[in-house]
Amino acid sequence: ADIDIVANHTGTGWVCEFKRKMNTQDEDDVVFDVNEEIFFGLAIFNNAAIAHGIKPNLLMKFEK
Repeated sequence: ADIDIVANHTGTGWVCEFKRKMNTQDEDDVVFDVNEEIFFGLAIFNNAAIAHGIKPNLLMKFEK
């Protein structure tokens, strides 16, 4: 799926906002529900040649 991201550095860390369709109509893709919390992980490749910055066990909650 197509994902847009906006990231801002706060001086002590990063705040990232991701945007994509809730349902991409792809049978192999997740369908998001605003009433559910979803565990996920994030990996960022920062031109480190062999390594990614990995942050597992994050919890996604939708603001209402």
